[in-house]
Amino acid sequence: MSLTVSCTPGASSVRRAATDQRPVPVATSTAGAAWRPAPGYKAEPQPVRFALVSADGRRITAMATGGGCTRDAHLSAVERADRIVLRLAGITPAVITGGCTADLLVLTRATTLSAPLGRRRLLDATTGHRVRWFDGRRLAVPGWLPPGAAAPSDRPVGSGWDRSYAFPGHRHAAPVDVTQTPTRLTRPSYRPDPDLIFSWTTVHGRPALLILQRDHEGRLLQSELSWVENDFLMRVASYPEWAWQRPLPMRSLMRVATGLRLPPG
Repeated sequence: MSLTVSCTPGASSVRRAATDQRPVPVATSTAGAAWRPAPGYKAEPQPVRFALVSADGRRITAMATGGGCTRDAHLSAVERADRIVLRLAGITPAVITGGCTADLLVLTRATTLSAPLGRRRLLDATTGHRVRWFDGRRLAVPGWLPPGAAAPSDRPVGSGWDRSYAFPGHRHAAPVDVTQTPTRLTRPSYRPDPDLIFSWTTVHGRPALLILQRDHEGRLLQSELSWVENDFLMRVASYPEWAWQRPLPMRSLMRVATGLRLPPG
């Protein structure tokens, strides 16, 4: 089971690619030397377009993608007095035999700075462009989650950030996502869909749109709740990732939403 809080409603029937949190099996580095992949592997540079900077300013998280031959990904940082340069790379075998599967992998990776980012610029090594980033000090803090929630997996969503909470001990429980997107960069929009049920409620005294989908027997298939607060478009949703999973009951989804604490803007 997983919980996702999202600030970007409007994609109620679209699920993200699964975030791969596997350990790094082929990445090696030596003190005083640049990182390089293990023998037999090569690094394929990727641009960093968006990142999360933790509340203490030291941990930076970004997302890499790859095909079926991708074995891992690595994120590193070169620190200077006025800038931080991020290097992101996918790791694949140096020689590929037998072809690759058609899978799309989404890999979330992080690196830790020796000192907080502060006023330094965050740059991408591949393009030289400035990297937009989400300030971890603004992330919503859950006041309540269903029992058994694991640590969140993080990923960028457009100009916002998504935290997904899974419940490893509950095979039939769908994840819960919490997403937040700056309202100055997005506007909520919804297309009529006969398969969805729209209604209104309130969260923290603010109007909140509730979207449900049920099957022909009335069983809940997916649910999401979205509202605007502290300059963010907030979204809490529960979508099954597998056929045997069930979304979080509406009473619990509402409890997650009302328990969220957003730092003041």
